[in-house]
Amino acid sequence: MARFKINETRIILFVLVLIAAAIRIWRMWEPDSFVFDEAYYADYANSLVTGKDWTDVHPPLAEGLISLMIRAFGNFAWVWRLLPVFFGIANVLLIYLFARNITKNPKIGLIAAFLVTFDGLFLVHSRAALLVSFVTFFVLCAYTAGSYFVRNFKMRWLVLATLFMGMAISTQWTAIPLWAILALWLITASPIKKHRIEALIMLLLPLLVYMLVLLINCKTSYWNWILHWHNYALSFHLKLKGDHAFASRWYDWLYLRQPITYYQSKLAENYYASIVLLGNPVIWWSSIVAFGYSIYAMLYGRNKKYLFLPFITFSVFYFGWSAIGREQFLFYVLPVAPFLFVLLSNLLFDLYKKKATVFFGWIVLALAVFFFFYPLWVGRPISEKYFRATQWLPDWKKINIIDKENSSTP
Repeated sequence: MARFKINETRIILFVLVLIAAAIRIWRMWEPDSFVFDEAYYADYANSLVTGKDWTDVHPPLAEGLISLMIRAFGNFAWVWRLLPVFFGIANVLLIYLFARNITKNPKIGLIAAFLVTFDGLFLVHSRAALLVSFVTFFVLCAYTAGSYFVRNFKMRWLVLATLFMGMAISTQWTAIPLWAILALWLITASPIKKHRIEALIMLLLPLLVYMLVLLINCKTSYWNWILHWHNYALSFHLKLKGDHAFASRWYDWLYLRQPITYYQSKLAENYYASIVLLGNPVIWWSSIVAFGYSIYAMLYGRNKKYLFLPFITFSVFYFGWSAIGREQFLFYVLPVAPFLFVLLSNLLFDLYKKKATVFFGWIVLALAVFFFFYPLWVGRPISEKYFRATQWLPDWKKINIIDKENSSTP
């Protein structure tokens, strides 16, 4: 097998980042209206600018950051999405660095970067001001910084990892288990004498970030607000029930049983624009195989210990949802999708070593499916016939706005 030279690796990575930038930036200002829960988060962000009263059931970091963009450029759809677009492009580079660092293999890093570039879940959330876009970026930043720390044990990487994890939990509480796994990884991977200092940093810095972020929307005296808001938010999340048309359970996510219509509009007779949250089926269905293969590789493979971290991180978060009874949705899996993609990248790299022709055939298939679904991910006009051609599974028919009985706008 021909070896990649370092300049070849950089060229391929550069091309992937350019492609990711092009497909994320192109017409990102459309639609010029709310996409899904932008109706909440972009509106809350603008309320920070105008002084209008608001309360969210999530920590307010994302709204605070979006409000900075609104203050700088105005209250427009493309302004709300500036940071998610940047995050979506940066995720391609970050997943490469993280995968390369923990596997010590730049080829696996490139494969992971390819997966993030051409996946629908990552693409849609790179073009919408939604909280999970922020959480995913912060988590990936934290784990990438952590991967540098375990290489050289320099304190600046530990501080960066903890600060970014603090930003993740200051956006959504779902990042808390990922904080615990990160802390355990970094503490156990480093020299024994430093454990106490590192444990303190891992505990205090994220908490400090979190407590400071809550000042963004503090309405009364600080401690009274802290107690009131946590009681309000916790009560909401514990009691959230419903029969949302696009709800799904954790065991549905990997095979993409239930997509979510984020936006839909009739443009002309038999022509529609819709933004649908749906992963690239080739990537996500292959990831199910990769998850099982990773167990085999860790048990019987040589030099596969690097799979343990992404496997455990993904498993704890993903299967943890089985213990939560509240209404759930497909996008809940996105913060740990990078770890699943590392597992898939390992499988694809092994396939490349043994059967390069099959590997490249898989790449071509993934690209073909990506471009087939691309209009549905970015809201480009498509015909009724095209819509029906995208309905591969029974529940995917709910994304079709033509059949009014099956259509439900969130």
